[in-house]
Formats: sequence, structure tokens, C-alpha cells
Amino acid sequence: MTALLQNGMLIHMRFHNKIHKKVSQVFLNWLPFGFVITMMCGLVFLVSQFQIRSEVRVQLTPIVEEITQALEKGVPPEALGINIPVDMANTHSSYFILYAPDRRILAGNVLLEGQTPIPPRGVFEYAKYYGSDIVTWQPMRGVRQAIDMVYYHPNGSSPMYILVGHPLRETEQRICTLFYLIELAWAMTMIGSLAVMALVSA
Repeated sequence: MTALLQNGMLIHMRFHNKIHKKVSQVFLNWLPFGFVITMMCGLVFLVSQFQIRSEVRVQLTPIVEEITQALEKGVPPEALGINIPVDMANTHSSYFILYAPDRRILAGNVLLEGQTPIPPRGVFEYAKYYGSDIVTWQPMRGVRQAIDMVYYHPNGSSPMYILVGHPLRETEQRICTLFYLIELAWAMTMIGSLAVMALVSA
């Protein structure tokens, strides 16, 4: 009886070791595929994210050009604003603000809590040195904006800063949705490829 139990245990251990070795071999063979799938999904996300954010920057450039053209034609800065400014915290539209060299507000069509917001001094300094500065600006919690600050210095006129911005709420929602979709595709592809590898190796 003892010998029979020992033989049973030995058979069980050999079967267990065989299964463990088989699973380990399948996993090792699949690991390079898993790595490639992960890298490809990560690359797709990064490229798509960059493309979505670039769409916002593309919207800002024409507005800067329209403002500079109007200023070059002699339109005073205060005439560029509109009577009813938009609320930065809730708007889905692009907007602009003009600042004097001392960061004094000259004109604009956007308000935040009843006041025209002013970016940090470093944004002005960078734009003055390099000509422009495209950054993500969060003037208040939950209010994230893509802005393009341009240093405008026409011949014979006083310099000024032109800020053109666009809310990032919808953009970040699109990026979040994209992330979940790619994450789902990654998980399904990883599980599917592992299952196929196991069937092929069976």
C-alpha cells in the first residue's frame, strides 16, 4: 500500500514538473511577442496623442496671423476685443489676449472668474527671447489651456505680447478615450497571442 502511494505521488510530481516545464517554455517563447505588442501599442498611443495635441496648436496659428495682420493695418488693440468675453473655465472656443511689455492687459475676449488672467512671467520672458512660447497653462485648478504666446514687435510701433489659447478639456477627453481603447486592444492581443502560442506548442 505504501509503495502504491509512493508511486502515485511520484507520477503526480513528474506530471506536475512536466506541466510546469511546458508552461514555462510556452511563456518564454511568447515573451518576445508580448514585448513587441506592448511596444507597438505604446508607440501607437504616443503618436496618436501627439497628433491630437498638434491639432490644437494648428488652430492657434491662424488666429495669431489674423491679429498681427489687423495690427499691421493700424487697428488699435482695444478694437480687437468683443463686447461679451467668453468664460475660460467653460468655453470650447479659442480666444486671445494682448499684453503690453509690462504685462498690462491691452485687450482680450476671455475672462476667468471675472478677470483677465495673466500667465507666469517666465512665459513672457521665453516668448520675448525666442519669439514665441507654446505651453500648457493651468491658471486655475481644472482649467487647462493650450496657449501660444507671441512677442510682436513691429517696426515703428510699441511691442506687445499676443496670447492665443484653446481649452484642453475635449482634447484630454479624447486622449483618455484613446488610452482606454489601446489598453483594451493591448490586453486582448496579449491574451490572444499567448493562447495561440500555447495551442501551437501543444
